[in-house]
Amino acid sequence: MVTFLYTGSRIIFMLVFFMIVFTILMQLKRPITLGFLGLSALFGTVTFLNGTDFYFISHFIFFRPIETPAWLTFVYYEIFSSRENYYLIENFDSSVYPAPQLVGDILFPYDPNSWANVGFIGHAYYNFGIQGIILFSIILGLILAFSKSIADKNIIFMPFLMILAVNLASVNLLTILINRGYLFGFILLFLLSSAIKRNNEKSHSYKDLTLALIAIFVVSFFIRIIWVFHLAPDFPNALGGANWLLNPSIEPIPQGGIVSPDFNQVYDPNARMLAEGKGFSNLDGSPTAYVGPGYSFFLSIIYKTFGINLDTVRIFQIFLDSISACMIALVCFLLRSNYQESVLTGVLYAIHPFIFYQTGLLISEKFIYFFINCLFFVSISWH
Repeated sequence: MVTFLYTGSRIIFMLVFFMIVFTILMQLKRPITLGFLGLSALFGTVTFLNGTDFYFISHFIFFRPIETPAWLTFVYYEIFSSRENYYLIENFDSSVYPAPQLVGDILFPYDPNSWANVGFIGHAYYNFGIQGIILFSIILGLILAFSKSIADKNIIFMPFLMILAVNLASVNLLTILINRGYLFGFILLFLLSSAIKRNNEKSHSYKDLTLALIAIFVVSFFIRIIWVFHLAPDFPNALGGANWLLNPSIEPIPQGGIVSPDFNQVYDPNARMLAEGKGFSNLDGSPTAYVGPGYSFFLSIIYKTFGINLDTVRIFQIFLDSISACMIALVCFLLRSNYQESVLTGVLYAIHPFIFYQTGLLISEKFIYFFINCLFFVSISWH
C-alpha cells in the first residue's frame, strides 16, 4: 500500500488486495474451487456495476487488467488473420515495422506514438498463427512443469507463478522470459532448490555474512559503473528518461539517449520546479498528477545539493541499487538463516542484466526497489 501511495499505479493497488486474498485462500482446504467461485462473483458484480452510476468501479477492477487485454487479443486476430505472419522477424530486423505499432496506428490513427502491446496469445498468433498459440502453450507448460518439479516445496514458487500469470495477460512470452527477467528467475529457483537440498551443514557467522555483503556491494557497484558510463551510451534507450531539451549537450546525443517521446520524460522537469521552490508542477507552473511525486522529490534533493547533473543522479542510483543487492541478501538471511541462499540471492540481483540496465534511466524503478527493500528489512527486523 505504501508503494501504491508513492507510485500511483493501479496495478500495484490491485496487487495489494490480490496478495491478501491469495494468502487467505492458501490457508483454506479448497483454494482453487473457492478462487474460481470468487472470480465468478467478481465478474458478475462488475458487470452489474457497469450499467450503474458506479461504473468507474467496474472499469477500475475489470476494464484495464482483464477486458482490455482480451479485447486486444481479438483485435490482433482480426488484423493478422488476413496478413502475413511475422515469425519473430521484428526481434532481429529493425527495419521491420513492429506489430504493436502497426496495430496502434490502426486503432489510434491520430496518435503516431501509440503502441498496442498484446499478451501471450496475441503475440503467438501474429507470429505463427493458430499453430503458434499451441506451440507457445506447450513451451509455457514445459517451463512451468519443470520449474514446479524443482521447486515443489519452495514457498517462493507460488507467488512467482501467480505474478507470471498476471503478466501473460498483457505481455508476450519472450518479453516476460528475457526482458522481464523471468528466465533468470527460473534459474534462481533451480539454484535455490539445489541449495536447500544440500542443507548447508557448515555454520556461518555474521562476520562471514558481512564480508559477503561487502563483496556483493563492490561487484554490484562496479558492474553498474561499467554499464552506465561505458556500455549504455551505445545501446538505444539505455540512458532514457531524460528531457534532452532541458539537458543540452555540445556533443551529439548518444545512441543510449535516443528514446520515444513518451518515455516518462517528466521526472526531470518536475524535480527542477521542486528544487526552485515552485512546487510539484510542470515547467509552466501548472500543477500535475501525471506521475507520483516521490522520485521527483528524490531528484530535486540531488539537484539542490549538487547542481543539475544527470551523471550525479546515475551515480546515486548505482549506489542505492548496490545497497539493495546487499539488503536483499540480508533479508534472505534473516528469513531463511541460510548463508548460501542469501549470498546467491544478492549475487543474482547484482548481476541481473535487466536490473542493472535500469540504473542509467531517469525513472523511478531504482528508488522504488531501494524503498521496498528498506521496508522489508525494517519489518522483518522488528518482527
